[in-house]
Amino acid sequence: MSSEIAPLTSEVKAKKDAIIEIFNNGLPKKCAYIPRYSDRYLYLARTDYGSALSPICRLEMRFAKPVSLRT
Repeated sequence: MSSEIAPLTSEVKAKKDAIIEIFNNGLPKKCAYIPRYSDRYLYLARTDYGSALSPICRLEMRFAKPVSLRT
């Protein structure tokens, strides 16, 4: 199965940011996940109670075709 690199357009970034913001709203006020984008990667970091940012993961945006969440 071949896959192609999905471009990280401003629309894609906005959707990812919205999902992360919704998740952050359910966390205690002094905890947050912070996205950062570079090329085709989303870097996710976390801050807890005033501590420095801790890297969590690097996600590469790849897909073969659009996926429907409906079953």
